[in-house]
Parts: sequence; C-alpha cells; structure tokens
Amino acid sequence: MTGIVRRFVVREHERGLLFRNGELNGLLGPGTHWRLDPLQRLSVEIVDISLPAFRHRLQDFLVKTWPRSVRERFEVIETRADQAAVIYLNGRLQEVLGPSQRALYRKGVAEVTAKVIDIGGSSRMGRAIERYLPCHTTGNSALAGTLVANGALGEIRTPDLLVRSQTLYPTELRARCFVGVSGIGGREL
Repeated sequence: MTGIVRRFVVREHERGLLFRNGELNGLLGPGTHWRLDPLQRLSVEIVDISLPAFRHRLQDFLVKTWPRSVRERFEVIETRADQAAVIYLNGRLQEVLGPSQRALYRKGVAEVTAKVIDIGGSSRMGRAIERYLPCHTTGNSALAGTLVANGALGEIRTPDLLVRSQTLYPTELRARCFVGVSGIGGREL
C-alpha cells in the first residue's frame, strides 16, 4: 500500500498549494491530507501564512483562476498604468507599488491600508507619492526613503537597506528622504 496513498501535512501557520503533474490543482488548509496517488503525480508546496505579504510566482495566476477564494483570504491591492499605491501595515509604511502592479496581503495577519494615487504618467510618480512617505522617527512617523536610479523612482527602503544600497552603488543611486508627520505631508531632506 506504500506509495498508493500519500500523506501531506500542513501546519497551522501554513497553507499548501496542491499540484498534479506540475499544474495547480487546489489549496490545502491546516491538517493532515491523504490523497490517492499511485503514479506519484502529486506534490504540495507549503506557504507560510504568518507573514502578511504573499509573494509567490503564481500570485497572478491565483487571482485570475480563483478570484473569489483569493479575495476571501487576501487584501488585493492593484494599480493601473496611471496609478501608484502606498501600502501600510499596522500604520507603518510597507511598500510602494508602481504602475500596473499587484500585491496580496493575508487578511487577519496585520491591518492593511493602501492609498492608491493617480500619477498620470510614470514621470510624475515620485512627486505624486512624496507626501505619503514618512521619514523620521518622532511621533507616529517612521524612517523611510525612496531610491532614485537614473532619475526614476525606485522602491521604498528601510534605513538599513537605504544605507547598504548607498554603500554598494553610490554612483548609480541617490537616496531621497522626506520629513512628514504621520506620513502625511513632507519635505525633502
């Protein structure tokens, strides 16, 4: 009987992506799952759900294939070609999405808020989102900055990554930091 019936264990803080012949076949919740698999065609990829952000190579496929299930389990933040989004977790800056991007955050792990901003074109993106980026540690603000490479807005970095990036690539990148109260309003340092 060995090899005919397979056992897959998914722990409480995990979810399983069930594949048959490499094709996504289903989602597994916590528990022990028994499957008939005499030809060894099943596999399970475990995903840790204790982290708020869901980063997976199949996230776009999941949103398109199972939109209802995904929206039940995740906060889905999407931007169009003329938008950017500033995303906060528990009131702290998490990331900035550029145009035509998507991010998934698990419901119930952290309070997710997002400000979607019309930027009208990528050349205006930096100026459009500046006022939503906190930069100092007084009050409810936190330190953050944008990375600008060849004049284009890059990603948001925490202080240690910002310093590391400047050290590793000082000629290609320049950091811009904005001072604001609770992430609203700001001026460049």
